[in-house]
Amino acid sequence: MFTPMGQWFRLGELELLVVSDGVIWQDAGATFGLVPRVIWERYTPDLDDKNRIPVGLNSLLIRSEGKLILVDTGVGTKSVRAPGAMVIEESGRLLENLRREGVSADEIDIVVNTHLHFDHGGGNTVMEDGVPVPAFPRARYFIAKGEWEAASHPNERTRGTYLLENFEPLQDAREVELVTGEAELAKGVRLLPAPGHTEGHCVIELESGGRYGLCVGEL
Repeated sequence: MFTPMGQWFRLGELELLVVSDGVIWQDAGATFGLVPRVIWERYTPDLDDKNRIPVGLNSLLIRSEGKLILVDTGVGTKSVRAPGAMVIEESGRLLENLRREGVSADEIDIVVNTHLHFDHGGGNTVMEDGVPVPAFPRARYFIAKGEWEAASHPNERTRGTYLLENFEPLQDAREVELVTGEAELAKGVRLLPAPGHTEGHCVIELESGGRYGLCVGEL
C-alpha cells in the first residue's frame, strides 16, 4: 500500500513515517545499468536534457516503545561535490522536513545507515564553526563494521562517494556503534547484513503484531 510522505502509518505496534531529504538528479545509465534506453525510457518521463532522472532521497522514521529511530540521512546540508554529472541542489531538506513533522534533531535516539554512500549518510553530520559534528547529538549511530572499514579505506572507484566528514566525526564524538552481523536496534527493529550494493550494505527488518516490513536501503 502506498503511503504519502507526511503521514504516519502503523505496522503492528510500530509507527512509521517517510521523511524526504529532497531529490538528486542522477545519470539514467548509472541507475539502470546495461539496459537499452528503449526499455527504461518509458518509465522516466522526467528525463532531462543530459539524460538524468530525479531520484528521491527518502529516510524512514520509526517509533518503537517511545524510541525514535532514523534510517538513512540523505545528502545533508554540508557543501559537497557530487560525483560525475549528478545534481544535488534539491537535497539537504531532511532536518527541515523533520521539524515540519514536529521532530527535532535532538529527539532522535538511534540513527542507522544502510550504507555510507554520501546520499545515504551525508546527513549524519552538519557543519558547526567550520567543523563537521553529529547532526543528531543524542543519537547512537549504528553502522555495519564492514561498511565502516570499506568507507574508511576507499579505492579509486569508491573514493568519490565515501566522504570521511560524513562518519569520522561520529567516532570522535563516541556516538557510533559498529555492528558485526545482526543487531536488535529496538523492539521489532533489526539490522540485517545484505551485501551487494556495497560490501557492508544492510537492510532494516520490521516485525510487530504478526506484520512484517523491510527497508531495503538501495538495491
